[in-house]
This record gives sequence, C-alpha cells and structure tokens, in this order.
Amino acid sequence: MRGDVHRLRSAAYRRLTVWANVGAVLAFTGCGLEGPIINAGTRDKSTLLPDAADNVVIGAVEGAPDGTVVKAYQASGKPFGGISGVVAGSTFEVRFPGNTLYTGVRLEARWSGGQALALVPLLPRQKSVLDPENLVDLAQEAPGMSPLSATSTAFTLILWGKVLSEGKGAASLSPGVIRQSAALLTAQLTGHNAEVVGFVDMVRSLLSGAGDGGLYPFPGLLEEGGGVGDLVDADFLAAHAPGTDTEAFEQALLAAAAEVDVAVCLAGDRIRVVFLCDMGPGAMDGNCNEADPFKWAIDDPDKTIYFTGGIHETTPVCGKDIQPPACLDQATIDAANQVLGNWSPNMVKMFDDGTRGDGVKGDGLYTLALELPYFPPGSLATGGRGVRIGYKYSWGLPADGWTGTEEWPGNQRLMELADLNGDGMVTRADVFGDEASNKDKANALSLGNGGCGPNYWENEIQAGCAHDTRENRVDPDGGCQPDTWPQPGSASPITVDCPM
Repeated sequence: MRGDVHRLRSAAYRRLTVWANVGAVLAFTGCGLEGPIINAGTRDKSTLLPDAADNVVIGAVEGAPDGTVVKAYQASGKPFGGISGVVAGSTFEVRFPGNTLYTGVRLEARWSGGQALALVPLLPRQKSVLDPENLVDLAQEAPGMSPLSATSTAFTLILWGKVLSEGKGAASLSPGVIRQSAALLTAQLTGHNAEVVGFVDMVRSLLSGAGDGGLYPFPGLLEEGGGVGDLVDADFLAAHAPGTDTEAFEQALLAAAAEVDVAVCLAGDRIRVVFLCDMGPGAMDGNCNEADPFKWAIDDPDKTIYFTGGIHETTPVCGKDIQPPACLDQATIDAANQVLGNWSPNMVKMFDDGTRGDGVKGDGLYTLALELPYFPPGSLATGGRGVRIGYKYSWGLPADGWTGTEEWPGNQRLMELADLNGDGMVTRADVFGDEASNKDKANALSLGNGGCGPNYWENEIQAGCAHDTRENRVDPDGGCQPDTWPQPGSASPITVDCPM
C-alpha cells in the first residue's frame, strides 16, 4: 500500500547525515554534549560553546607534485562537501570536523600524470569541545594505506570490491577490518602472493596512463548501486589498456580479494537511526499534494528544525512483557529517552550546515543521526513488536515551547525500528507538517491510499488500512510513486570487530 511510504521532493533529496546527542547519549556513543544542547537545556540563549577541534589526517602521496588536491569521499561513495587537502613537499593534511565520527573515509589524489587512493579506518568524534586537534597519521593508523600510491590504491580497490561483491557498501567495513586487511595485504605482497601481486601490478600499469587525454582509471565518485566493474573507468580502459576490459579487471580484483577475509559484524543491540526532515516549498505529503509546513507552526527567519521524542509505551519492557533479548530494560529506556529529547521541544537540533556528517550545506534537507537500542521485531513472545518510538519535529528557537513551533499539536509520529533494506541502519524520510504520514491519530491519509484515521503498527492488522510505522521509501523524481530507499549520506552502520 502507498501508506507505508513517504515522499521527498526531488530538489531536496540529498544524502545527508548529522549527529546530535544530549546528556545520556554517553550510554550509547561515549560522546560529549553539543553547545546548542547545553544552552537549550539551561534555557540560556547566550554564546554557544566553540565547535570541537578538527580531526586532521596527515599522509603523503607518492609522485604527486605540489598543489595536488587530495579529495575526501564518504564511505557511501559520495564526496564530502568542502573537505580536501593540498600536497606540499609530497605530504598533505585533510581536516574533518571533530564533532562527527567517520569510518571508511576514502582519499583520492589526482594530478595530470597520476592518481592514488587510500582508506582512512576511523576519524573519532571528539569527546569534548576542549580537546585539542586530533592528528591521524595514516602511515601509523593503517600501514599499507600511506603513502598514497599504486599499492594503497590496489588495497583500497580490493577492500571496496570485496564488500561490493557481497552486496554491501564500504560503510560496512569496520575500522578494525580495514587495519587488519591492509596489514594482511602488505604481508601477502611482500610474500609474493600471486593474486595480490598480479592485481597490484595491473593497478600500477593502469596508473601509468592516468591523466592522459583527461581520463583516469578509477572513478572518484561511485554512483549508487555500482558494482565491482564500476571501480574502473571503461573509457579509460578502451583508450589506454585495450587488452583489459572491465570483466578482466573485476576477475583480477576478486581473485586478490579472495585472499582476504573481510568479515562484517553489526552491533546486535544497537542500530544507527537517521531522520531526514524537509520543509521546503514544493515538498509533497503522503497524498502527493503539496504540504503546508505552516498550518500550525509560525514561521520566523531565525528559526530552525528541532526533533524530540521518546521510547513508545508499546515497546516490550524486560520483566514486564518478556525476558531479554527481545525487550529493553528501564535503564536503557531512560537513556534512549534522553538521546531522543525526552519530549522537550526545541532542544535536539537538526542540521543543514555541512558539518556533523551533513553532506550538502544549505540544501534545505535537515538531518539527524542517532544511535539507539535495538532488537529485531518479530518475536512471537512480543506479538511481533520491536523497539518503538514516538517523535515529532518543531520549527523554533532554542528553548522555545510548543506553541507556534510544533508541526501539529496533540499527535506524534510513530516508528518501529526495523532494518527493511538490509543496510544495517534505519532511515526515515519525512516532510515537516505532513499529516498524511506516520502521524498516529487524526491521520489525513486518503481512503484511496489506505487511510483509516488512525495509523496502526505493523502487527495491528486492520482490513483495508495502510501502515506507515517503519523506515520508508521516497519519491525522488516526483512521480507520486515512492520506490527508492533514502540514502543516509555519511552515516554508517554500527559495526564491531568480528570475534576471532
């Protein structure tokens, strides 16, 4: 049914992510408080605390002239907006905002006669705004990935290709896997492993033609849905390596990748949850009509979007409904409520400023990414219930009350945490003020779309009624047919090193 999906207008559909945490987020992420949260929490609109100091990646590029630009790409394959470095004396530094955790960042240096890639395993989020800059020496962090060279390029392609061949994305690579795999590949190269040596030699040969005619062997940007064969440019091969095609490249890469065990293990008791909220002109509601963001909220140019919510009362509670693991204990519920804002309006800020994981500054789509407790829904003992939350958005100033800021009064949005598309995350795309969405009561979804007035949870089967209580598809082309999963940008699954 169409009621189980939602729309985002095409112009604002971007891949974005922001991390925002409040007090008890320490229970899940170990991160400190944000300046805006501190001020809102104390009802103080004075000067905010300074931003966290940068994470600074330092490394070298083999053979690159001074002035060579080193670009940074998210694990999703998309570029970071406004983040890059410049080679000087063969070395470089690239600065990342210290208020965001990143894993699997890809670096690319490209100049008129060369190209080189590398993976950065981890850029941690600073624990305090008082911490100094965090230097990440790539040569120490992941030997084999620095200097950027034919070797680091081959290792990057092997790891990237390995996960693509298994239907995963580079975001699923944990920092430990990147470090261990780079060390293993280095040892195999030194030990003259035929498959690894063969692929490194192929990459070195292709790089010898980099920049000739404006073509480069390996793409910087990897489009969504790309496969292993897309890691090499077919036009480059046709022009500079007529004896090699994408199939031969893929075979050589996978033969080398077979020598490495890239295990991806997700944290079973936690999950990354990403909220995207659009309130720009032209945004469509659940009936494919233009939404009215200011039916209830009062507009003001100084306002911005905030989020608040809490664990829903129908979530299974340990000892009350069931025993672990298909339930939450009260301490976990209390901590999660703090992360979600505990139903205090205008405290948990969403961002569209190009930091905190935000992919595109000022594009009108506000994003928030949280780490929440998780167990998959479906247990017979709980009637199929999983972790459920209620939430809503507001358009306000720090510490404002509900009046004139909430998207609609007296109701809440519903969401049950379930990873439907298998990416290890839950992503929910909403339009501000949309009353034909996952609103719990007085829902305006039309009868033709399955509307019944209330919005029912997935386990509450009602004949002829749609459900809209989980992560949803979007309609990026404006055709009133939501058919695409929203992309969480630089947000990545919560991965852990697999047990030996």
